[in-house]
Amino acid sequence: MTFRKLITVAALMGLMACSGKIDDPAARYEQALDAYGAQTYHQAEALLLPIAKQGHADAQFLLAEIYMRGRVGEPDDAEGLFWLSQAAEAGHIRAMSMMGMRYLNGSGVKEDFVKARNLLEKSANANNAKSQLILGFMYTHGKGVEQNEDVAATYYYAAAQQADADAVGRLTAMADNGHGQAMTFLGLMYKDGVGVEQHAQKAAELVLGGAEQNIAMAQYLVSQAYGTGQGFEQDYVKAHLWANLAAAQGYDGAEERRDVWAQLMTPEQIAQAQSEARIWNEKFESTAKE
Repeated sequence: MTFRKLITVAALMGLMACSGKIDDPAARYEQALDAYGAQTYHQAEALLLPIAKQGHADAQFLLAEIYMRGRVGEPDDAEGLFWLSQAAEAGHIRAMSMMGMRYLNGSGVKEDFVKARNLLEKSANANNAKSQLILGFMYTHGKGVEQNEDVAATYYYAAAQQADADAVGRLTAMADNGHGQAMTFLGLMYKDGVGVEQHAQKAAELVLGGAEQNIAMAQYLVSQAYGTGQGFEQDYVKAHLWANLAAAQGYDGAEERRDVWAQLMTPEQIAQAQSEARIWNEKFESTAKE
């Protein structure tokens, strides 16, 4: 038996002598957290091991950290990796993210892009910003997945909404390069003041860039901006035009919004908006064929 395990056994025996057997895994885990916070790491380890072996994901994750950080001796990446993988298999969100990164980079495990993506997607779907950011990177560069900047922008947006500075930076860089989906998402963030400082004019200008690339959501948002005069001077003709274009793509709520604007317009204004929508469509379709 190793010196570390002797200490762990001694700590466990001491705990049982003082407190009696702890039947509630949640109570044991809370005591382990208290011990960890007090830097009595051997005591934390002794509390965690029994419930970790029973499949307690949080205990498994904390054990992984204890071993990897060398809290009870020299850092032991192999032992830590074992418990990290157990936590990931049990559905621990951060563990899945960390194991996904390891499979992506071949760190301590054999490189496996399929496992990396599966783990990262599960973690990202649980709203883990780190996993969302990494998936955005994978789709940007086609690492382990087919390159797709629209999907990348979607993941960066999800992470940026949680104020992940790196994700905001990557989404901004894509928008600066004229990527329509990124411009739309960044515009939404400026509109709502989520992840960035609220700025109506900047929001309107960004979503206009997406609308001009025929992104239906952006067209709907531009219609709103023109109709309410937020970021643009109020203009019902343009509001109707962009709502009409979004409605033509089946965007939810666009047809109703167009009809709201129509009630505030003269017949001549409606005719003008419809004419401009036809001209815009013809021009876009002609450009797309080139």
